[in-house]
Amino acid sequence: MSVMDAVCVRPLGKHVQGPWIADDGARDPRWFSAGLLYLFLPAALVLLTFSPRPVGAAVLLAVLFWFWCLRRNKGADNAGPAVSLGTTWPFLLVAATATWLSGVLPPFAENIDWYKHYGLFNDLRQNTWPPLIPLDDRLATLRYSLAYYVLPSAAARWLGAAVLPWAIFAWTTAGLYCALLLAFGAGKLSLARRFWMPAVFLLFSGADVLGYFLTGAEQKPMLHFEWWAKFGELASGFTNFIWTPQHALSGWIAAFLILAHPRQALRHVLVLGASLALWSPFCAIGILPLVGWALAREGMPVLLSRSNLVAGPVLLLAAAAFLLDGSSGIPASMIWSTRYFSALHWAAFIVLEFGSLCLALWLARREDAALIALAAATLMLLCCFAVGANNDLLMRGSIPALGVLAVLAARAVTGAAGGLRTAPLVLCLVVGSITPMGEILRAVLAPRISGREQLSVVDVMRSTGFYLAPQYLRFDPRGLDYMVTTRLDQLQFTAYGDADVDLAQHRVSAARFTDSGMVSNTLVLPPGLYRIEAVVDGEVSASEPDRHAAHLSIHGRALAIALPGKRYADSHVNYFFESDGKPIQLAFGLGGWTKGKGSIALKQLNVSRISRRW
Repeated sequence: MSVMDAVCVRPLGKHVQGPWIADDGARDPRWFSAGLLYLFLPAALVLLTFSPRPVGAAVLLAVLFWFWCLRRNKGADNAGPAVSLGTTWPFLLVAATATWLSGVLPPFAENIDWYKHYGLFNDLRQNTWPPLIPLDDRLATLRYSLAYYVLPSAAARWLGAAVLPWAIFAWTTAGLYCALLLAFGAGKLSLARRFWMPAVFLLFSGADVLGYFLTGAEQKPMLHFEWWAKFGELASGFTNFIWTPQHALSGWIAAFLILAHPRQALRHVLVLGASLALWSPFCAIGILPLVGWALAREGMPVLLSRSNLVAGPVLLLAAAAFLLDGSSGIPASMIWSTRYFSALHWAAFIVLEFGSLCLALWLARREDAALIALAAATLMLLCCFAVGANNDLLMRGSIPALGVLAVLAARAVTGAAGGLRTAPLVLCLVVGSITPMGEILRAVLAPRISGREQLSVVDVMRSTGFYLAPQYLRFDPRGLDYMVTTRLDQLQFTAYGDADVDLAQHRVSAARFTDSGMVSNTLVLPPGLYRIEAVVDGEVSASEPDRHAAHLSIHGRALAIALPGKRYADSHVNYFFESDGKPIQLAFGLGGWTKGKGSIALKQLNVSRISRRW
């Protein structure tokens, strides 16, 4: 047998024993495979459908090879009895209840992050993959961690829009159920502990309410206490789950895969890393200390597997290429360089959010001191950086470490050996539980999002002033074809308003401020994505500061191109839009929902349909 074969088929044996899992139920090898496949399958689908053809072909070969590796190693982890629904139904019930409270299904209300989630789900449901996003004068494509979104969206594409909320509910419930099984197992748990442990896990939180009252922070939205420090947050388990399930589920499952099955996780660590990055790049960073823990425990030779030497590098490079393509503009700095940093608040943040919890947890479970210290060091390091528009690295990269602490806390306070050693921990958990209870109360009291079926990524970007665009989109995508469907000389215009309109030269002039111009005949553009490319010439002035002086519009429906007051010398302008197949007219002239004066001419105009080459 070769060294490679020995590495690939060596049984786990004693390697699964350790401080993380004490009962055999959580070591069922089928749950390792289930957790890894839950992360991998949608990530592979993203790479296969969002990559250019040469990269997609390499990804397909890597995926097929990896499945062969996984099947070959299937018999290696044969320790432990099977986990059945008959013993784990409390985990499933807790998972389904938590998902219901997120507002995916009525009557509970969604939080404001679900505007973004619905926008992504709807764009993936309605458009070809990868979706092209028209942002007025620019065109973009999704360049975001989309693994959470693709399978429910695909189900809705095949079965209809009405299926989407049910698909999201089932997919999210399955992920949390898998995370709870990997965290707690089921072999030797009483019925009460099977309910209490996941409940404590989800209610685990720092003392946000104390920080809120100490700083007098203004919290938005209602009953969301966690942004009291302004420079960042460490969210409760339930908050992470209902606000950003894509980060929470992937961070928890990846962390618990490594801790429950360190040897097997290391054999597939590059595939795990590539998959996790397409769920949450920030959790992929936050998981690195746990990978180091597993390596220190199992040794470096375990990395020499077929998965890591062949499939893993291909998938990791493809994932990195997808996520980093056009990613400039994402803010990054040290935490003390941020606008809202305060040394006093920073120190209070460390104490209230995890410092006191780690100390109380160490008093209750000193046998887990190494994991507690690793989690605390990870959180401390993350508190030194600010990456992302809302310090997303701290918020989301902390999920694996917080998940580890939450599991250890759940075991400590629900175990038989409690007493005075657990009293400080119980006190910390009770104070911290105010945060997730506030989220539950908000879900009960707040109204549900209306018009969720019509939301899109464009709506989300516009509502946030486009400051999130660098994290979601790649501008000016490659591999597109533009087929001209309409030219300027194919249009017939009529004048409107009181300006001097030269229809032959397509020029509009006025000595005083006016809203006048010319409007085209009716166009019927088949459904699809289009670009209006125009050349304008002239000099115009606006009647009001910070308003446009001239325009090119989809008549009566949308201001396509707003022309500020200035001199235009054969200037090229663009507008991207999606046609719904209904008739439209194009309008050009001075003003346009405002007033302008001067002279402006439309020298050239092409309406082109956009398609992909691959």
